[in-house]
Amino acid sequence: GVWACGRMERLYGPDPSAAVVDEVCGMVITLTGAPINAATLLLGFVLFRFFDIVKVPPGRRSERLPGGWGVMMDDVVAGVYAFLGVQLALRLWPDMQLRAWHALVIGAAGLVLFVFRKPLLRRYGKPRTRLGAVGGEPRGS
Repeated sequence: GVWACGRMERLYGPDPSAAVVDEVCGMVITLTGAPINAATLLLGFVLFRFFDIVKVPPGRRSERLPGGWGVMMDDVVAGVYAFLGVQLALRLWPDMQLRAWHALVIGAAGLVLFVFRKPLLRRYGKPRTRLGAVGGEPRGS
């Protein structure tokens, strides 16, 4: 993953969206030791995305590591935090299952995130590069 992300960075600029091996690695860490069912998958995904976007320390600092290490390590940090969250939830709710009423709560949370996506992206998002752009510059510039 480090090698692949390093190559992708050289081709497409810093932390390219086309490099997904870092996200896969973070999700594997998140779900390590958890029973795989709809509830743990959803909880793990939401927690991982939250910590990946917010960059809880040392996530932001690890992004600055050279080459593919920075691309991979910020997702590893997010995966560790999400893993701790999933494990805590499993300790508090050992028979975690997704019920119909949970869909209402999840849908409400998703609606709030959708409504406030632009301010959240302005605050926590990162600029995206297009595939084919060299060094983070848009194609045709």
